Formats: sequence, C-alpha cells, structure tokens
Amino acid sequence: MQSLEIFRAYDVVLCDVDGVLHLGRDAIEGVPALLDRLDAEGPPVFFITNNGTALPEQISQGLSQIGLRIPTENLITAGEVLTLELPRRDLVGAPLLSIGNEAAAEYVRRAGGVVIANAEARRRYPEARGVVVGSSRQLDKDVLDAACNAVYRCAAPVFCTNPDVFTPTGAGEITLVAGALARIFERELGVQVQWLGKPYRPIFELAIARVRARTSLASPRVLVVDDNIESGIRGGAQMGFDTMLVLSGWHRSRDEAESAMARGEIRPTYVLDSVVS
Repeated sequence: MQSLEIFRAYDVVLCDVDGVLHLGRDAIEGVPALLDRLDAEGPPVFFITNNGTALPEQISQGLSQIGLRIPTENLITAGEVLTLELPRRDLVGAPLLSIGNEAAAEYVRRAGGVVIANAEARRRYPEARGVVVGSSRQLDKDVLDAACNAVYRCAAPVFCTNPDVFTPTGAGEITLVAGALARIFERELGVQVQWLGKPYRPIFELAIARVRARTSLASPRVLVVDDNIESGIRGGAQMGFDTMLVLSGWHRSRDEAESAMARGEIRPTYVLDSVVS
C-alpha cells in the first residue's frame, strides 16, 4: 500500500474526512482497516474538517456507524476554530448573530459567545458584535436579514467557519454550504470576512495546537491529506506542509485534478487515486 509507506515518512497526518474517508453514507473500501493499522502502528492521524454543521461528538458518532472509529479528541472541526478566534477579537461574552443550524450556534456558545435568539434577531441586531456564518442548514430569513443589517448599518464583522461554497453529498451530488453565504456579505456589502476553515491558517493553527497537546511533537513533520486542491491542499502548502491529493472525492478524475492544479498554480507533493492506494 503506497499511501501507508508515504504516511510513515511523517510524524503526523492531518487528514480530511468527507471525500477521503467516506462518500455520503458509505466508508470508502479499505479505509476502516487502514485507520486501524495506523492507530496501532502510527503515525498518529488527526482529522481536520470544514464541517460546521455538526459538533465533533456528533460527527464521531455518525462516522462510527459506517465503521470509521475516529476519537472526538482527534477531530478538528472548522466550528471549533471559534474557540481561538473569539478571544482574539475580544468577543467572549459578546452578543453574536449565528447563521445556520443549532450545532452552528452551539459552536459559538462553546467558544464563549452569546447567541442572539432567532426570534429576537430582527429587533436586537444593533447589539450584535459580530455575525458567524456556521452552516447553510435551517436558515431563518429573519436572522439573515438581521445579519445583513448588522453588517450594513453597524459594521459588524463576519466570521465564516467553512469557506467552501459547495461540498459533495455522495452519489455525485453537491450541496451549497456556508462559504457561499459569506461570499454574499463580502461581495455585496464589502465586509472583509474572517475565514476560519481550510484553506485558511486558523484551522491549521488549532490542529497543530491539538497535536502538540496530545503528543510530544514540538515541530512535527506534517502531511496534509485532502480531496480538494483549493481546500486542504492549498492550505497545507501555505503552512509549509507536504500534501497528498486523493481523487476519491471532489476531483472526479486525474484530468480534472490536473486542470485545477494548473488554474490554481499549485501542485501537491503526492497524488493518489485514494487514501488506500
């Protein structure tokens, strides 16, 4: 297995989840056995995902149901980056508008923010010290309008946990996610969005902090594994890490991936058909 040989050249692997470990509701064939082997023999693997629509324990539980045993403490989600970002911006204890589902709001609370209730959003938007775009699920038009006015009239900053515009859902389909909404604020209202997930630095900083806290590795040799050139691959390269692109998710063929590399002027360290190649 070529991928296993590559992994063993590094101290730690930061591995994406959707499109790398599973597609839709099915684990990619061979992945559970690979994870078991890495768990027993190393190197340690931490899982880094732009998912902001489910809490880490929910993601871990869902993955276990398809045979993927991923401890919550080894999972770094884009929503968790708020635990770094809100203190940096002096927003702990501050009222914030949360766009998305209940999990997105809970990420804000766990980071120390005070979520303005949806039913009060239109009335209380002038109080909002910021807008967090956490997911595209269960959108409330009143909250969206309140967020627009908090930015337009009160210059509230915007934070987006997941910069992706689309994500694959399985069976070849895609769905619109948080980054698409945040880009409307950026393009139409001129606000500089604070992007927290891949390919941006904050999520990688959180991941490395987690690695250091759970291992004795102060300056680990890191390999980033992802299925998307413009997400984990670009982000990993910008951090100075080696990268492995797998063609099991977002990029549907090697030709498509090569076109994306040429457009983005980026080339991964390795390109494999899948993480179990």
